[in-house]
Amino acid sequence: MPNIYLTRLNNSRGSIWLALIVVCVSLVLLTVNDAEQQRKLNRVSKQTEGAFIVAKLSEEFAHLREFFNEEADTGTTCDENMIYRLRARQFDLPFVSEFGVVTEDGMLTCTSWQKLTPPLEVPVKPAIESGLRYFGPTMVEFMQKSAFVVAQTRPDGSEINALLPVSWMQTMLQGSANNKQEFRALIDAQTGVPLILIGEYTLPILLSETLFPLTSDFRYEGKVDNLESYYLTINIIPDLPDLAVVIGTNINSLYQSDYRLNGINLLFSIALGVITFAVAFSFQSNVLSFTKRIELGIRRNEFVNYYQPIIDARTGRPIGLEVLLRWQHPVEGLLPPNVFIPQAERSGQIIPMTAKVVDNALAELTELIQEFGQLRTNINICGQHLKDQSFISTLLERSAAFPAITLELTENEIVEYQDEGVIESINRLRASDVKLAVDDFGTGYSGLRYLDELPIDSIKIDRSFVAACGTDSPGATVLEFMVKMAVDLKLSVVAEGVETERQAQYLADRGVFMHQGWLYAKAMPIDELRPYFAALENAPDQAAHSPDSATSLSS
Repeated sequence: MPNIYLTRLNNSRGSIWLALIVVCVSLVLLTVNDAEQQRKLNRVSKQTEGAFIVAKLSEEFAHLREFFNEEADTGTTCDENMIYRLRARQFDLPFVSEFGVVTEDGMLTCTSWQKLTPPLEVPVKPAIESGLRYFGPTMVEFMQKSAFVVAQTRPDGSEINALLPVSWMQTMLQGSANNKQEFRALIDAQTGVPLILIGEYTLPILLSETLFPLTSDFRYEGKVDNLESYYLTINIIPDLPDLAVVIGTNINSLYQSDYRLNGINLLFSIALGVITFAVAFSFQSNVLSFTKRIELGIRRNEFVNYYQPIIDARTGRPIGLEVLLRWQHPVEGLLPPNVFIPQAERSGQIIPMTAKVVDNALAELTELIQEFGQLRTNINICGQHLKDQSFISTLLERSAAFPAITLELTENEIVEYQDEGVIESINRLRASDVKLAVDDFGTGYSGLRYLDELPIDSIKIDRSFVAACGTDSPGATVLEFMVKMAVDLKLSVVAEGVETERQAQYLADRGVFMHQGWLYAKAMPIDELRPYFAALENAPDQAAHSPDSATSLSS
């Protein structure tokens, strides 16, 4: 009993390692993905903070613009009624320290506090352009504090303006932020000069284009002029586009603690590992059981031979047979070779399986071979067979009583023909007059060099090229080349998959007379093959595909 458990543990070791790898890889990927998502959220957070500050400033500037437009045509006489309106709006807008009216030639005639007599000359005269503009910050003498002036020129050339304390602007800019590795600034959007600054101001370096003047909002992640890495978000204030808000955050601060082990990710990775283990263990168990089932099928003679005739199109008579293997499964019924051959090759069962094929063919075909003389028998093998000297010896023993054997290999199976064991096997086969054929010719990747270097006797043109007969497809051109090449190398040619009279005639016109396909006969068990041969024996010779001027490639 302990041996059984030990065997199961050994068999599951690969599944355990695969599950552990899946757990580790998935956990790393999920953690990295979470970190990247968190980084995106951090960047979006800074963008949102900048947009919020701009939105609040724009809201207040919009109130100013609304009031300035209301007072666009009231002149500069500064009567009691005007001063009253200025005071009333200042009461409504607590962030404004003072409103003022300036004449076209730059004389401040009144404020929301009083009418000035005489008027006071201002440092900056009204501008020609319309819309809000700013200047400052400047020191206000009566408050002994610095302030911004936001102004708008009226149609008569005069100006109405508002005095905004720098302290209010700083409060708006600061918000709830308290990060020593971050700076915030209100800047001139034309020059980039900071007007109000909280923290250490820094700008990007090595940009491909000049940043200022700003024409749109700006995002940047990378080196700045203090040689550290920062994430910058710059937002233009829509109601006063000469100003912009900058928030810059050190990358180390912005992305700190992003790579954290998440409990949900850990549980998900473990669950994925468990599923992987279950699937891998089940697959491994199924593969092992399938291999054992193949071994049992060989012992129980469940693998049976089917035979497909190779026909001489000039006479309609068979000149050979290809042996094709089927599995008469006791539960699933008759299975084609593509279901079990790949696993048989991987497990090494292909050697005893092919030995059974040869023994069955010898037992079933002896009478037909005696009756039809040199009826060639084609048997499919792979590279493993050529490396197994024991199999070669068994095959040569059988060939003494079973003449005219041709071994078919695909192009891909011949790529190792320079192996010493393969060379020895080929020499032994040639010495006993066992022929070699290349199956599915034209579909492999081993090249044409082996056709000249190896003792190849014939090629079998793949059905995909036969299907292209008489068409304008590239396959038809390749077919013509292969036929010509076979003539030059003096190789026999068999065309596989011949299904129509048109294909048969096309091939015969080019001297290819050995045909194999459903036009002539399907693959059949021995019980059907004998009546088929009997019917052919009683039928008259046919020469439907024998053009007078054709060159035979079937000799």
